[in-house]
This record gives sequence, C-alpha cells and structure tokens, in this order.
Amino acid sequence: MEKNEWKKIRKEKIIIKYSEKTRKQKLIEKNILENKLIKNYKILKKSEKKGEHKYFICANIIMIKHVNKTNFEGEVLNSQKTILVDFFATWCGPCQMLGPILEKIGNSRADFDIAKIDIDDAQELAIKYGIEVVPTMIIFKQGRPVETITGLLNAEEIVSKVSKYI
Repeated sequence: MEKNEWKKIRKEKIIIKYSEKTRKQKLIEKNILENKLIKNYKILKKSEKKGEHKYFICANIIMIKHVNKTNFEGEVLNSQKTILVDFFATWCGPCQMLGPILEKIGNSRADFDIAKIDIDDAQELAIKYGIEVVPTMIIFKQGRPVETITGLLNAEEIVSKVSKYI
C-alpha cells in the first residue's frame, strides 16, 4: 500500500497523492484531516508509470473543528492556541448564517482555531458554559474561557474580538 503524501497549498487546499486501487477508500478514511472536513475535491492529474496509477487530488477543506462532549477536553481545554468555540443549533436561523462567516474566517486565519458544538448533541457543555441563547461564541485561551459573544456578528467584529487574546 502506497503511503500518502500531503502537500499544503495555502491553508484551505491540499493535494493528496495515492494509488488508484485505494483512491476512494483512502478519501473516505481521510474524511477528517487533522479534524478538518473535506468540503469537495477534484482530480487534477492522472499519471501512469510502469503499471502504477497515481492521482493528484485537490481538496478544499473546512478549517473548523467539530467538537462534541467526548473530544471537547482534548480539542479545546488542552489547546495551546486561542480557540473560538461556536455553540450552535441546527434549527437556529442565525446559527446557519454564522456558519459561512466562521468558515471564511477559518480558511483565512491561522493564528487561532475555530470549533463548533451542536448544543442539542452536547447539552452538558451548553449547561456548563451557561449557553442560554444561540448562537453564542466563547473565546478560550489556554483552556480557559475569556470572553463570551452572543448573537450574529460579521467577520471583522469576530476577528477583532478574538485578536485581543492572541
């Protein structure tokens, strides 16, 4: 089995190189790359050498971590980076509008991380952090909450608030 080779192109794109035999299987297995989800992909180039088929695949990835109660401690509380945690609900209209804003920020900023927590799946965390309204974002620095932001904000306002803690 051929070992994957990863080459980062900017922050939001990667190229994956592997053999034809395991192309789809590895794409499924690597659906989460460093806790980042593959958004879409396309085959850029196919090369054949001595019976070996290789594909170069360009994939856009979402730079937002999806956190739940089981991995919250490892992803948020033990993080050395400043992390913005979005407490959201799938049924919440403003939460759905905030999603693309956070995705845009996540794809353009490397100085802090962004995580999302569905309050319906992680009710214990929502209660622990006093989430009464969604969307609510909490900025964590070195595992401790330092600021709470409620409501829908634009990208500049969010980045401005998080930048104080970087």
